[in-house]
Amino acid sequence: MVLDKKSFSRNVAEAFAWSSAGSWIIRVVGIFTTVLVLAQFSLRDYGTYQLVLAAWGLLFSFSLQGVDQIVVAEGARITGKDEYAAVLLGQGYFLFKLFSSAILFTLLYLGAHILSGWYSLDIVSLLKVLSLSFIAVPFERLINYHLARHLKFFQTSLYTVLEEVSKFVLIAVVLLLFHFRIGAVLAATALSAIGTMIVFIPIVPRKYFYFSRHSLSSLFHLIIVRHGKWNIFQKYIRQTEKNIRPIFVEYFIGREGVALFSVAEKLFNTFADLFPISDVLTPILSTELENRARLQRTLERVFKYTFPLLAIISTVVALVAPFILAYAFPQYIPALSLFNILLFYIPFLGLGYTLTSLYFSQREQKEAFYLILIRFGLYVVTAPLLLKTLGLWGVAIEYSATLIFFDILRYWSLVRIHPELTMRFGHLFSVDGYDRAVLLKIKSRLLRRFSP
Repeated sequence: MVLDKKSFSRNVAEAFAWSSAGSWIIRVVGIFTTVLVLAQFSLRDYGTYQLVLAAWGLLFSFSLQGVDQIVVAEGARITGKDEYAAVLLGQGYFLFKLFSSAILFTLLYLGAHILSGWYSLDIVSLLKVLSLSFIAVPFERLINYHLARHLKFFQTSLYTVLEEVSKFVLIAVVLLLFHFRIGAVLAATALSAIGTMIVFIPIVPRKYFYFSRHSLSSLFHLIIVRHGKWNIFQKYIRQTEKNIRPIFVEYFIGREGVALFSVAEKLFNTFADLFPISDVLTPILSTELENRARLQRTLERVFKYTFPLLAIISTVVALVAPFILAYAFPQYIPALSLFNILLFYIPFLGLGYTLTSLYFSQREQKEAFYLILIRFGLYVVTAPLLLKTLGLWGVAIEYSATLIFFDILRYWSLVRIHPELTMRFGHLFSVDGYDRAVLLKIKSRLLRRFSP
C-alpha cells in the first residue's frame, strides 16, 4: 500500500488532527483526574501510589510490550498487499498477549511472597488490585492493531478518550463512596480499561478469532525472531530505567521525594503527550519505505517546525505553571523547579518522536537496542550520583540531559546507517519555497475556517 504524495499528505494531516484532538481531550481529563488525586492524597500517599505504578510498570513489561509498535508497523506495511498475512499476524498478536497476561496474573497472586522481598506488603497488596486490568490487555491490543493498520486514527483516539473519561468518572465515584483509598483508585483504573474494551471489541472482525495452527507461528514468529526480539529487549531496559527511578528517589530522598518528582514528571508527560507524533508517523512511514526522499524530508521538516514552536510553548508553560500550582496545590510548589528542568527537553520532542518512528519503519531494532543499552549504562552511573550530590534537582537534570543525549546519539547512528536521511542543517535555519507554501496553505485554511 504505497501512498501517492497527496494521499500521504492527507493521511499525515488527518492523523495529526485526530490524534492531537484526542490527546488534548485525554490530557484535559487527565488533569482533572490528577487534581482529584492530588487534592485528596498526602505527599506520602501520593508517593506510595507512584511506587505502586512503578512496580506495576516493571511487572507489566513482562507482557512483552516491546512487540507492540513493531507489530503495528508491520501490519500497516502489509495491509493491502497480503490481507491473510495481516490477519494471521493479528491472531498471533492476540494469542501472545492473552497467554502472557494470564501467566503474569497467575504469578502475581501465587508469587506474592517473592515480590514481598522487593516491595513492602502494602505495595504488593495494591498491585493485586491493579492486576485486574490484565483482563483487558489482549483485547485492547488487538483493537489497537486493527485500527492502526487501517489508519483509523479517529477511532483510535476515541478509544483512549473513552477510557480516560470513564476512569475519571469512576475515580470521582470512588471519592464519594470510599473516601479515596489508594486501592479503590487503582480498582477504578482497572475497571475503566475493562469497560472500554467491552464497548469497542464488537468493531473487531470475527476473522481474527478463527485461529489456525499457524496463528502463533509464520509471520508473527518471524517478526519476533528477526526483528521483535531487539524491540523486546530495549523495551525491558527502558521500562526498567523508568520504574527504578522512583526506587532510587525513595532510597536517597524518601516517599515524599517520590511524590514531588512524580508530580513534575506527570506535568512533563502530560505536556509531551499533547503531541502524538510517534503514534501517527510509525504506521504511515512504514508504508513509505521505498520513498527515501520523503522520509528524509519528514525528519527534517518535523524538527524544523516543532523545535521553535515547542520552545515557545514550553516557555509559556514555565511562566504559567507556578500560578496554577500555587493556587491549587501549594504543597507541591517544590516540584516546580524540577518541572522547569524537565522542560529543557521539550523542543527536542519532535525530533525524538520522529526518530522513534523511523527506527521502527526502517526495522533498525537491533541498532536501537545497543543505543538503549548505552543510555541505560549512563543512567545507572549518573542517576544515583546526581541524586546523592544534588538531591531531587539531580534526578531532574539526569532525566532531561539523558533524553537530549539519546536523541543526538540516535540521529548520529541512523544517518550512519542510512546517510540519505541526513538533515541539511542549512535548511533548518532558512525559509524556502516549501515552507512558504505550507504557511500559505495554513493561512488560507484558517481564513476559510474563521471567516464569516
